[in-house]
Amino acid sequence: MIKTIKKEKWYLVALFLLISLIALMCFLPSLVKGVPITFGTDIKPQWFEFYTEFKNLIRNFVNEGQLPVYSWNLFLGNNFWASKGYYLIGDIYNYIGLFLSDNFFDMARDLSYLKFLVAGFGFYFYLTEVGRKPLSKLIVSLAYAFSGWAIFFSGQLVFLSFYSFVPYYLWGIERSLNSKGPWVFIISCALLFATNFYFFYTLTIISPLYYIYRYVVLGLDKKDFIKSVLKQILYYVIGIAITAVFWLPSVLYILSSERFAGAGESFDINVYLNLFFSSFTPNYLYIYRNNVFETSVHYTREICLWASTSLLVVLPQFWKICAKKERNFTLAVYLIFLIIALIPNLDSAMHGFGDPSFRWVFLIVIFNLFIASKVIDHIDMLDKKLLFMTVIGALLMMFGLFFIALNVKGGSLNEYLKHFIITLIFGLVLIIAGILIYKQKTKILLALVVAELGFSGMYCYGHDVWSKPDDTYPYMEELTHVIQSYPGEIMDTINSLKEENSSEFIRLYIPLYSIYWNFSHNMSLHYGIKGLMTYDSTYANSFSSMYHMEPSVASFGSGWIFNIEDDNLMSFLNTKYAIVTANDELSDNWVLVDDDYHYGFKIYENTAYRPLATTYSQMMSEEEYKELRDTSIFLDYVVVDEKADIIQNYLSDAQGQMDDIAYYGNYLSAKYHSDKDGFMVMTIPYDKGWKIMVDGEEIEYYDVNGGFIGFAVKAGEHDFAMSFIPEGFKEGLVLSALGSVSFVVLLIYTVIFKKKALK
Repeated sequence: MIKTIKKEKWYLVALFLLISLIALMCFLPSLVKGVPITFGTDIKPQWFEFYTEFKNLIRNFVNEGQLPVYSWNLFLGNNFWASKGYYLIGDIYNYIGLFLSDNFFDMARDLSYLKFLVAGFGFYFYLTEVGRKPLSKLIVSLAYAFSGWAIFFSGQLVFLSFYSFVPYYLWGIERSLNSKGPWVFIISCALLFATNFYFFYTLTIISPLYYIYRYVVLGLDKKDFIKSVLKQILYYVIGIAITAVFWLPSVLYILSSERFAGAGESFDINVYLNLFFSSFTPNYLYIYRNNVFETSVHYTREICLWASTSLLVVLPQFWKICAKKERNFTLAVYLIFLIIALIPNLDSAMHGFGDPSFRWVFLIVIFNLFIASKVIDHIDMLDKKLLFMTVIGALLMMFGLFFIALNVKGGSLNEYLKHFIITLIFGLVLIIAGILIYKQKTKILLALVVAELGFSGMYCYGHDVWSKPDDTYPYMEELTHVIQSYPGEIMDTINSLKEENSSEFIRLYIPLYSIYWNFSHNMSLHYGIKGLMTYDSTYANSFSSMYHMEPSVASFGSGWIFNIEDDNLMSFLNTKYAIVTANDELSDNWVLVDDDYHYGFKIYENTAYRPLATTYSQMMSEEEYKELRDTSIFLDYVVVDEKADIIQNYLSDAQGQMDDIAYYGNYLSAKYHSDKDGFMVMTIPYDKGWKIMVDGEEIEYYDVNGGFIGFAVKAGEHDFAMSFIPEGFKEGLVLSALGSVSFVVLLIYTVIFKKKALK
């Protein structure tokens, strides 16, 4: 790499400047108008809030030494370390973000720029190892950094993070094949698996195909293949072991969740049309907007195959440029990709056996650009007849697919006029690119690629800026301070209402629409309060049983969006106060205690408030509950299926509850008293990571009442304490230590071996 930097420093400078220029074009509408880029997708309802809590937990870790593993504020309580491993815990960029702007959206923008740089330079060094020429590397690396996939999924912060590191993984494989050491590969495995285990699984599935392809194309000795593969597997294992403390708790958490879903039998015809169209035109500009290929199923919309229309023109030339063996294997790779894309069950398998998503097609983007770089390297060998046929065929497919989709939808051209204009623009780009390639004007082709990447990025980000006038800095500031002027004010106010409040476990009810203005179900994270709402695909797994028993806890019929408004459930969940704008937002169970909080909000107290844990004397099965569907049952019955016979033996008419509660970080302490032996239900979500101690001795606990904790109690007053370490965290630490030691040992061995070889 050092030789490359010295030899090609001006190309690297150009790469830096051009990535910066395209990024500036992308962000220009936001900078001109002075509003944040909100990126679309889930960045406002999920990432914004999760990152806020992440910062709070890291701050507590630095200041108080509390492990950042549990959030009391994220929907009833949540294993933050494991559940947010999918979102941010293992993503190194998020830790860098702690030193950037305090404004989340500015921080996300700045990190996106950094990721574009990392992606572009990674692809450049990857192609250097492959042996490509500087100019083709420069052009293709820009296309990778700003592909449709990169721009669209920048709204899912960790997705772009993962994408930026993938070239280093491929670079590492190439270095191993060229006998240059495993270091890049091992480190990239560690980074990628920690960043997003979901996508790393996808990358792993396709890795054998890439390894075999490159091994054959490079003409390496077949006798050494098994040895080479075993060494690569060893490096892989060491790499993923290094960051096991991040991914192991998350993987165990996901495996016990309900994220896994069955694939449909077939796709809507527009999905297949979009699959091909998305190679020609940056269709991501219209995902979730006025798109002629739009379907009713969100995971079939997100098809982002585009990575420069200009480079698409050269792809068929591999048939002319490559030798027979490479040509045939290249065609085989494309056929495998096509088969996977066309069969929903295979798309599901590529997405961790979840919904049949097309997020995995970044692999096709990489392969397209890999092939394009070779063709540009040999532009003097182009088959001009094939080039002419490619341009004409691509134009026919672009407009043919558009009008077929229009006919299928039964819409009018005027209805999708903007989409058609974009298609016309990139049809023109296709023609210009064809002329430039025909004349072998690669430097002008570079300028065209920069222009189209910048235009598409500007249009995509700019659309959000110009079409969402409410998403301003003042709006975000007002929203995140709507019920308090300083951090902790709302809980200071609650604690001042009654002396005992400070030693009770209190949840708050706040309506989504009148106060949070429908912005997000996760707004409780901005206020440090234990709310009753969430939008989270990895909520506490145990709560699934509550959802199945009582679907009313979900909003919009979604198993990921929850909003508990039922009076009985609010009482069951220790909801003592509500902040509303009007009394008709609550039932008669609530009494007004403050009618002018924070510029006019009303605070009500729940007269049916129950402490964090109380004793129960009756039991009912989950199936019996489903027949009755009466939420008051949770107030009087232990609802359980598993280990019902054990719990039955503990039940009695004992009277008792928990008080003197203190909680912070991953720890809770309290006292409980009971007039006789019995069974207590505690409304903290059940998780195997809890360790519960009574009078210094560990006790067993059970999953009851829709995913909460139940345990046997003894007569009298007792000291109670519970601490949380995510399942797999300790094992992950051990694996990380072993992986790190193995890495160092391998490094020392390699250095010694090389020294002996030199002698």
